[in-house]
Amino acid sequence: MALDEAYLLIEDRFGFISEKVPKIFKPQLVVKNLSKREVEFLKGCKNPKGFPLPPSEPEVPQAKNYTLNVFFRLAYSKGVDFSKSYLIEEFEIIETKPVEFEMKFLAGRVPFIDISRIYWYKLKTIR
Repeated sequence: MALDEAYLLIEDRFGFISEKVPKIFKPQLVVKNLSKREVEFLKGCKNPKGFPLPPSEPEVPQAKNYTLNVFFRLAYSKGVDFSKSYLIEEFEIIETKPVEFEMKFLAGRVPFIDISRIYWYKLKTIR
């Protein structure tokens, strides 16, 4: 990594619960945005190529026979100094394939699916 490069990832992580689970046993929907500072920082970066920023409302993927149960927006950075100015040099969206798993509760095993959509930004320091 060059000294003037930095990377910022914003991850929208979606957890789905099977529709077969009776409503009485379904946990409440959990929504957490833990990346407000990083998204605001991205809005202040120079973006001459017009790369998209993470949407203000998450674009929830479809998962047949499952309903959304958990949404987290997370941020990861490498080499970013939030006090400096940056240019968005490259961008990519990465979406994971659904990961299926079961969690065991008192009422039995519950099928879940986890999907992530990652907004990857390569940043360059503006001198």
